[in-house]
Amino acid sequence: MTDRMAHAVLVNCEFVRQHLQNNEGVPAARIRLCYNGVDLEEFHAGPTPRDSLTIGVVCALRPEKDIGTLIEAFARIDAFARINAFARIRRPGLRLLIVGGGSMLGQLRAQAETRGLAGNCTFVPTTADRRRVAARHRHFRSTLAIGGVL
Repeated sequence: MTDRMAHAVLVNCEFVRQHLQNNEGVPAARIRLCYNGVDLEEFHAGPTPRDSLTIGVVCALRPEKDIGTLIEAFARIDAFARINAFARIRRPGLRLLIVGGGSMLGQLRAQAETRGLAGNCTFVPTTADRRRVAARHRHFRSTLAIGGVL
């Protein structure tokens, strides 16, 4: 309802644009499409040891971001590396970095602790220094458990 009254609605994908236009009655002229992206000149991984790998996410820690699935997937990789000596030798510096704050912080910390990740899962508060955080990541993860305009 409010989307039809707004001067403009910003969406991040063609699917949402089509949905708003076809199912919600938002005039096409009011919809602005702006794809998510990363400026590769500004955000690039800094030098890291060859045997190190940090997987990271920067987001609001809310249920729809589904960071629990990331923690679970990382725990499985970590468990595999512990029983597979070859994998541990190749990736002794395997780390998970979660940057952000929000309603899920306590629950996500508890999940990481329960899954035995206290030693290689780091939580960092929300920061405006995006370059410093990006330099610590080798791989980013960004998904939503649900679709929609955020």
